[in-house]
Amino acid sequence: MTDDEQIRVIAVRDSKDPDGPKLFFTAEAWMTLLETIKAGELDLPEHMRSYLDERFKKTGTG
Repeated sequence: MTDDEQIRVIAVRDSKDPDGPKLFFTAEAWMTLLETIKAGELDLPEHMRSYLDERFKKTGTG
């Protein structure tokens, strides 16, 4: 595989468990996930919503 053919990935892990499992997302899948969160399209339990910072709060159009 050449440098031009490499796929960029985003690796996500729990910072409290650095040796634990990791999730890998393509850049496109990561952006889709972030937009889905921002649009409020995920049914997050109430206790998890408090962990979202301003970057992930539901955005409204009006």
